[in-house]
Amino acid sequence: MALRGFGKVLCWGFSPALDLREIHGRRASDKEEQLLTETMQGLSISDQPFRILSIGVGDVASVLKTQSRSRRYPTTRPIEAHVMEHNLETVARHMLLLYIAHQPDLSRRARAELFLEIYGNIFITEKSRRYIGAKAKELVHLLCDDGGFLEELFHFDQLKFKERDELELILKSWYDKATPFDMDHHWDGRLRAFYNERYDARLNLADWDYSMLLQKYAPIVNGIQFKRWRLKGLAYEFRDSVYSEANVTLSSRIPTMERGKSVLRRGYWGDIVNSPYITLGVEADDVPHYFKKRNDVYVKTSVDVAMHNVSAMLYELDEGIPMEEAEVDLPPHPLAQTEEELAKTEEELLRQKEQEDEEEEGDVESCAAAVDMQLILQGMDVKALCKKQAYQSYFDVIMIGNGLAGILDDDECPLPSLLRPGGLVVVETCKFMLELKAEQRGEFDKKVRGFMAEKQAPLAEVSGRVSPEASTAYMLFQLPSKSG
Repeated sequence: MALRGFGKVLCWGFSPALDLREIHGRRASDKEEQLLTETMQGLSISDQPFRILSIGVGDVASVLKTQSRSRRYPTTRPIEAHVMEHNLETVARHMLLLYIAHQPDLSRRARAELFLEIYGNIFITEKSRRYIGAKAKELVHLLCDDGGFLEELFHFDQLKFKERDELELILKSWYDKATPFDMDHHWDGRLRAFYNERYDARLNLADWDYSMLLQKYAPIVNGIQFKRWRLKGLAYEFRDSVYSEANVTLSSRIPTMERGKSVLRRGYWGDIVNSPYITLGVEADDVPHYFKKRNDVYVKTSVDVAMHNVSAMLYELDEGIPMEEAEVDLPPHPLAQTEEELAKTEEELLRQKEQEDEEEEGDVESCAAAVDMQLILQGMDVKALCKKQAYQSYFDVIMIGNGLAGILDDDECPLPSLLRPGGLVVVETCKFMLELKAEQRGEFDKKVRGFMAEKQAPLAEVSGRVSPEASTAYMLFQLPSKSG
C-alpha cells in the first residue's frame, strides 16, 4: 500500500528514540558478557567502540541519545555510528542537528530550542535561518577540506565522489539566496494532493486522525498542537517567536516525470500525516510528573517532553552526568488550568523569560569533551556492505527503519554476518503510522518475523529490552553469543 502522507524523503523518525547501548547491554547473564569479551581478540570490551549501523531510520535522535548516555556505564566505549539513508538531504539534516547539539557558542536552552525548531517546523525564525546558512558553510568546509569544528565527528570516506558532490550542493542550497524556496506553496500542495476533494474538511480529518488513532498510541501529544502542525507545519513553537522563514533543510529533490522525461523536482516531500512529535516527545523515563493529568488533561504536552529530552541529552553531553530535575509544582498546560491560574502562569512565565534572557549570554557551556563519537556516512548499498570483509562480525546493533524492512527478505543482505556475537537487530514497527489500519500493522510484524526466521537465522527475537511504551514500536532480534 502506498503511503501518500508518509512522504518520499524522511525528515524525522516514527518511533521513540532509544539508548542503543542500554538495550544491547541487557544480557541474559554475566557468562554471555564474558564470552563476548573473549571474542574480541583478547582486548577489553572498553577498548572496542560500540558500533551502530543505522539503515533508513531517517532520524539521528537514537544515535545522539546513545552518545549522550555513554558515560553511564562501567566501561566507557566510544560510539561509532554508520548511517545509511535513501536521500542525502536526510544525511545533511543529521549533520546539522548533530552540529547544533555539539555547538559550544550557544547556551543549552538556545541549542535545545534551535534543535527542535529546525527538526520539526517547516517555518523558522529569521535568526535561525541565518544560523543555518552560517553553519551550512562550515559544514561545506568540513566536507570539502576535512577541517573545522567537529572534524573528528564526521567521516565521509565511505561516500562515493558523486555522493559527496551531491551532499555539497545540498548544503550550499541552504545559504544560496539565488534559489528561494516557497515552503507555504509546497506544503499546501502536498495537503491538496493528499486530501484531494476533502481538502476543505482537512481540519476535521486531522481531528479524526488524532482522536481515533494518535491519541490511542501517544496520548501525551496535544490535539490542538497536532492539528496546528497538520495544517501549518509548525510543531515546536517557543515563547513569542515569529516563524516566517522557510526551513530549507526540509526541502529535497525527487525524480518526477515531466513531458515523458525524468527530472528532479524540488519541494517538500516529507511526512504530512504522522508528525515530528513521536521520536522525542512521547516518552521520558526520568520525568513521570510530566505525564500527570489534571481536569482529565495532561499537564504537559509532547512539546514539553521533547524539550526536556533534548535538554537532558545536551546536559549529559556537556557534563557527563544525567540531568536531575526534581518534581516541582510545574505550571500545567493552559488547557488544564482555570482562568485565575492562567493569569498567574502568564505572569510567572514573563518573569522567567526576562530572567532567562539576562542569563543566556553568559550561559554557554563547553561540550568539547563530548566528542567521543564518530559518525560515518555510508552510501545506501546494504548488499555491498554485507560483502565487505572489513564489516564481518563488526556491529553491536543494527537499526532498521520500517520503510526498509524489506532488506530482511533479501538473500544478499545476511545481517547476522555483520553482527558481533550477542549483537542486536532492531526493526522499527508501524505502530505510529497513522495511514495504516491495525490489521496492516499486524501483517507488517508478521512479515518481519517471517523474514527473520527464513532469511536471517540464527537471529532470535528477544523481549524486555525497551520500555513498555516502546515495546511495540520495535522488534528486537539477537545473535547468539558464541559458546565453548
